[in-house]
Amino acid sequence: MRDFVLEKGGEILTDTEIRQVNPTQRTIVDQQHNTYEYGQLIWAADTNQLYRNLNLQEIQEPQTQNSIENQRSLLLGKKGGDSIYSFFLAVDLDKDFFSQKVSGHSFYTPKKTGQSGAFNRLAEVKHSQDKNLIFAWMKEYLQYTTYEIAIPSLRNEALAPKGKTGLVISVLMDYDFIANIKALGFYEEFKEFSEQTILEVLSESLFKGLNQKVLHRFSSTPLTIERMSGNHEGGITGWAYTNQPIPAVHSMMQIKYACQTPIPNILQAGQWTFSPSGLPISILTGKLAADEATKRLK
Repeated sequence: MRDFVLEKGGEILTDTEIRQVNPTQRTIVDQQHNTYEYGQLIWAADTNQLYRNLNLQEIQEPQTQNSIENQRSLLLGKKGGDSIYSFFLAVDLDKDFFSQKVSGHSFYTPKKTGQSGAFNRLAEVKHSQDKNLIFAWMKEYLQYTTYEIAIPSLRNEALAPKGKTGLVISVLMDYDFIANIKALGFYEEFKEFSEQTILEVLSESLFKGLNQKVLHRFSSTPLTIERMSGNHEGGITGWAYTNQPIPAVHSMMQIKYACQTPIPNILQAGQWTFSPSGLPISILTGKLAADEATKRLK
């Protein structure tokens, strides 16, 4: 995609955060106060960020103002969808050690009883002040949950040095649970505990002796995703099903309208524009937005 954009004369700016959107002037402003002009803007980032950065004072037309305010109000208090805790691991083991057990992208549940028992008790610990209770719940959860395991070098051996392997091990994780831990002040200790527990679980089951071969490791939480991507509550699948109402188009019969916004000359695409969401929907809304932008510019 990068090569295609560059070949067509496009420009990609990294380390750039949009801080202001001026729809009447058709400009956006980044964190360094650089201004960029546009004919049609497609906003493919977090929807809350768009409305938070919108310069509404520019818009004089009352009906447009009301439509924007209604959408902004609809977003208030809405929850993000699934988020994850991810453990990044480099080990002194050849990829063949792993290829005998898993593929490049696999799911693994250590115990047949599954995670439902522990997960159903999440409400008891989500806002708890009891550190011991929080750690005990997390340990139980990691013993029963399903792990999503990605090993890039099993698909392309050039992605790891010979005789070494990198893994990305992820589990579903609740944003409020992690935010509470951060507020209580033992966030880093919690991550260290979680990394050690994951290593113990996998070393005693799927990957025997894995914990003896670690070269380096680190982990990320929903707070990491939120901080680095701007995505609301670290959401990776758009809006939660529990929102009433869902603040996006959620009927497949209406998906052609998902790219529309009440803001003049601004379209939207990505996981926040239709619910339920994911990668296929993000691609589809991107195509819809691109087609609509092309039509408007013509």
